[in-house]
Amino acid sequence: MDKQSLLSLQDLTVKYHSFTAVSSVSFDVYERDFIAIIGANGSGKTTLIKTILGLLHYQKGTIEKNDDVTVGYLPQHTMALDRFFPATVDEVVGMGLLSTKRFPKRLSKQEKQNVQDVLHMLNIKALVHKRIGALSGGQQQRVLLARALVSNPDILILDEPTSALDHSMRKQFFDILKHLNKSHGVTIILVTHDIVSAGDYINRVLYLDQKLMFDGTFNQFCEHQELSPFIHTHSLRQEKAGEQS
Repeated sequence: MDKQSLLSLQDLTVKYHSFTAVSSVSFDVYERDFIAIIGANGSGKTTLIKTILGLLHYQKGTIEKNDDVTVGYLPQHTMALDRFFPATVDEVVGMGLLSTKRFPKRLSKQEKQNVQDVLHMLNIKALVHKRIGALSGGQQQRVLLARALVSNPDILILDEPTSALDHSMRKQFFDILKHLNKSHGVTIILVTHDIVSAGDYINRVLYLDQKLMFDGTFNQFCEHQELSPFIHTHSLRQEKAGEQS
């Protein structure tokens, strides 16, 4: 049975004044996809994501999504939060539900249970009353992931979620994403420079360089003659990072 398309981009072009950041990009996102969007710095990855989320305007093309398809977003997290930040874990996760509410902004009994359920699913329920600023980087990232998941989105978009994590925590994080994708049916779009670590988990690679240069499996990407220097360069970087960690 053919998979359902949840999101469709056709001929999408995004400009900053005279500079074209994304040029004539077309692809569909299907249910249960686990997509890695990769490319060099300045290739338009984050611009593409922000445009999909409605945070940036586009000058050409279309973005089509059914009204009943919901999206969760985990923005780039490059540094630990202030250890004196007063919000507790359950309060931070609850913000994922409060952001869509009108005043007075209060969680219902069921919504409070949803917070507890997602904390349990990500194995951080024991941290519920701790200040998020007092947690490790890996724990903080799980909490922020829980905030993105608490509204039960159909599509989860993550922008460089492992950039501040060491090798061990990266694997744990990718294992969590795999579980969400396989067991809970969450469609995942992952912007990453860590394609080597992500390769065992994803089913598609989108290589962006303003234009969409490649759309296929990880193995096909590795075998692509013109793109092979990219994967080998990043493999060496990951090996050196692992030696230093």
